[in-house]
Amino acid sequence: MSDPTRCDACTKTHIIDDPGQYYDYAIATVIKYQLHEPIARR
Repeated sequence: MSDPTRCDACTKTHIIDDPGQYYDYAIATVIKYQLHEPIARR
């Protein structure tokens, strides 16, 4: 079980190696919600 008070960001290598991936997640979320309405209307 993880303890959030003892989080060590340096052990999260995916954040250190490629922080740009998180922009991809954010953009994908925006696109998903923008596309949902037109698709749902059809």
